[in-house]
Amino acid sequence: MNIHVERHTSRLERAPRTSRACSLCHARKVKCDISPSKSQCSNCQRDGIVCEQRPRQRKTHPPKAKVPPWKSPVSSPNVAIEHAQNQILASMTNLRTMHQVAASQNESEMHHEIEVSQQPQRPLVTGTQGETNQHQNHSPSGKSISSTCSSYECGYMQRSTYIAPDDLRAEDGSEINYPAPPQSETTHKIAILQNAFKLPPRAVRESLFENFWTHCYVWDPIIDRSQIIGKDLENLSPLLLQTIFLAGSRIASPSQPRLFATSEDYYTRAKTLFWLDYEKDPMNLLIASSLMHWWNPHGPERVSTNTSSFWCRITVSLAQQMGLHRSAKVVPNESLRRRIWWSIVARDCLISVAHGRPQAISIEESDIPRPTLEDFPEVPSVGAFFVAYVELSLIMGRFTRHEIQKSSSKDLNTAIEDALYRWTRNLPEHLQLSNRSTNGSNSSLCQSVKSYTLESRQLNVLYFTTIILIYRSKSLDGPFPTAAVMAASTVAGIIEDFVARDEVRTLGPCFSFHILTASIALLSCYPYPQLWVLAQEDLKALAQGQEELQKRWPTVLGSIASFERMLKYCIATQKKVTGTPQSSLTPYQAVFFDTIDVTLCRLYRPLTLKLDDASLSPTYFDMNSQALVQTLRGENQLPSMASIYSHGDLIDRATFLGHEQPVDLLGTDQMFPEDTLISNGAMGDWLFWELPNLTGA
Repeated sequence: MNIHVERHTSRLERAPRTSRACSLCHARKVKCDISPSKSQCSNCQRDGIVCEQRPRQRKTHPPKAKVPPWKSPVSSPNVAIEHAQNQILASMTNLRTMHQVAASQNESEMHHEIEVSQQPQRPLVTGTQGETNQHQNHSPSGKSISSTCSSYECGYMQRSTYIAPDDLRAEDGSEINYPAPPQSETTHKIAILQNAFKLPPRAVRESLFENFWTHCYVWDPIIDRSQIIGKDLENLSPLLLQTIFLAGSRIASPSQPRLFATSEDYYTRAKTLFWLDYEKDPMNLLIASSLMHWWNPHGPERVSTNTSSFWCRITVSLAQQMGLHRSAKVVPNESLRRRIWWSIVARDCLISVAHGRPQAISIEESDIPRPTLEDFPEVPSVGAFFVAYVELSLIMGRFTRHEIQKSSSKDLNTAIEDALYRWTRNLPEHLQLSNRSTNGSNSSLCQSVKSYTLESRQLNVLYFTTIILIYRSKSLDGPFPTAAVMAASTVAGIIEDFVARDEVRTLGPCFSFHILTASIALLSCYPYPQLWVLAQEDLKALAQGQEELQKRWPTVLGSIASFERMLKYCIATQKKVTGTPQSSLTPYQAVFFDTIDVTLCRLYRPLTLKLDDASLSPTYFDMNSQALVQTLRGENQLPSMASIYSHGDLIDRATFLGHEQPVDLLGTDQMFPEDTLISNGAMGDWLFWELPNLTGA
């Protein structure tokens, strides 16, 4: 067969069909008629797009000089024969290529006009009709609840360019369109048996919604009220509704009706829908998994798939799959995506602080801008709180990360202190505890105490916990940590306000760690009788807060066990001394208390004004130390933690060690389950020094 090929053809015309397509046509997998004489193909010209020649993927190498076989240093008859065979194969390949080029040119000229006319003006791939039906999620009533957003442009499935650049994607932005399997009959039956689609009555439902918007939304502003309120419940995601009810039920007052369902019921329903893969909308799935942390029935010392740390890592995985950690392009709902991402980051930091475990997110690998007030146009007060909360959580997480890695240094600690100082100066006025200003030439400070707000007090608990972490004493023999003790006394005053107003129920489980941190710091006052009297009052307030938290969060048991070990160690090793400790408060540390409400801090005046010892003379209780020990050992039920703290000054080292067998002062073997005594991994244990075995076990 004779094949006629024009002799004077350019390199582009001789190239295979696949390498001649422009960049856009190659990405769309459509035919392209670009040529040296035509700078823009018909497809790009029709759509008004700049036509760019696709760069060659293979590297080009300069031609090597041909060396005759007989001149090769390894020349042999076999080499010469092999060289001749290669030349024959190359000639056959070139002939086949020229035939394909000629055939493809003829076919392109015949069918190009038909192909262009059949192409849609704005291509949009949404999958087949069968896939669309499979993505629909239905309630038992048969109405549609939510559908999958499979478009790359919607921003849900934004991927990193590490996987594939944008110009190599399909038209919907995905690499491959995977078919979604339909829900099986067995799966639907399981959901029905678990009451997964069952919703509470109107009155209960509205009260749970109100609890969520009032107390949970400030920490998790990851869903807008307009997405829920006024919508037909049958058209909303049942998974999303069950998680909102879960969060609202966790902070409900005891007087609110609980006849319909408990928090565990809502959690079980949401968990069932989550693991059965009923939710097809990625954003609803992400929001629901983020709200699952409101259950948290176990402490960090127990391996569980129901804890906040477990769901935090699930949420991080989903968020990174959806590309929330990258801001590569402008997408719809950008503000919501940013709020969701930073809500996850802040919670990850707090969990790391409380548990002493690595964070799930490496913040250096994210380029998402920090949240701003513009992200909360309808609720600016919530925006101010959330912005401050995220910044403070990042400071706490940064400090904890270096403490766990044992990579702290003087320069690093100074940088963290500077960041905390800038945070105090940028804190909105309505979130401060008080205003302090200079009055007159004497530079005396006058204070203007602000009215009580729950959000301000909650945020300041995190702030004073950060001060305690930075300036705490790492050993009982070290200098007296004045700044940490003042911060701990202030936390006790805030917790006392929460208890008096029945608002401990609105606190999350991480507040147990904040109370533990303040309690440990106050133990530094034990050797000083004058300070210990006031410190005991603060410890009683903190103990009452722990008791109230324990009613909702069993994880508090880990904090109580940690404090008991520290209290035993303090009593067994510390001796009483006269006088007051030498203050270690530096002028740099004092600026962190510029906006403190001194009425909340019992130890503020003794530590700053150095009053006479006579004005702080201790008062003693009627029960002597031996009677207290016998009473605690004879009780079969958990005694009041407040009563334990209140008698702490009577249990000196001689009483504690004056028995042939060491006294288990608090009766922990009877008060708590065995697993709560495990120190490895318990809440807050990473902060404190290793303790000797005082019980003889």
